[in-house]
Amino acid sequence: MKLIYISILMMSSYLLSAQCYPDRHSTNWFDGWVSCHSKTSPNPSNTAGHWLLYDLGNRYKIDKLKIWNSNDPSHLDWGMKEVKVDYSKDSIVWKTIGILDIEKATGTNRYEGMDWLNVTIPDAKFILLTAVSNFGRDSCYGLAEIRFSAEKLNLTQVNEIADHENIQTSISPNPFTELFYANIATTNPEMLTYQCTDITGKIYTSGSIQMEKSNYILKIETKNWPPGSYVLSVRNGRDLTKNSIIKL
Repeated sequence: MKLIYISILMMSSYLLSAQCYPDRHSTNWFDGWVSCHSKTSPNPSNTAGHWLLYDLGNRYKIDKLKIWNSNDPSHLDWGMKEVKVDYSKDSIVWKTIGILDIEKATGTNRYEGMDWLNVTIPDAKFILLTAVSNFGRDSCYGLAEIRFSAEKLNLTQVNEIADHENIQTSISPNPFTELFYANIATTNPEMLTYQCTDITGKIYTSGSIQMEKSNYILKIETKNWPPGSYVLSVRNGRDLTKNSIIKL
């Protein structure tokens, strides 16, 4: 077993290089993440709110995490007090480890974050942090950094297949570079609609298909899409299938 540490800092490279101690944070409000406007969550089970979504690039088993709260002395109340942690291996099916209590930052340049917290995340590529409360009454929420203790999972690549009683969809290739094909099968001739979104819900392509036969091969070009994770959804008005896909 080989443990690695994944650090995600919400700051510019200039500020990162200006740190005198690797575990300390400055007292600038822009040395971190701040959200003052709620938005739709990538996890449909959550209501709109203030959240951060991390794409770790690979799937990991995570056993610990360490958080640095918002450290601006003028806005320590923006720091998260309670945060809900969700995780997913495909950005479609989400699980939660619950709500964590976060310590208030000190507001000094000697601030070194919280102690490591033990967590149980057996398989995750995406980590979603959602603010539940902060240390004040303001509607802004902040965070400076999160670090994960993780073990990379060894997985065998297979074509992604989503099955429903009346719709079956398989993707090839997956991962892809400039295009992919969706092989769609239905039990009845009918009208289908489809859309492909990134993990935040932004739509990159959509359309409809009149199924005259039981199988249809949909070609989707992705030359202008940025690399990352996407979700292809296909529905017939009653049933819905989703496939997690990756552009390299």
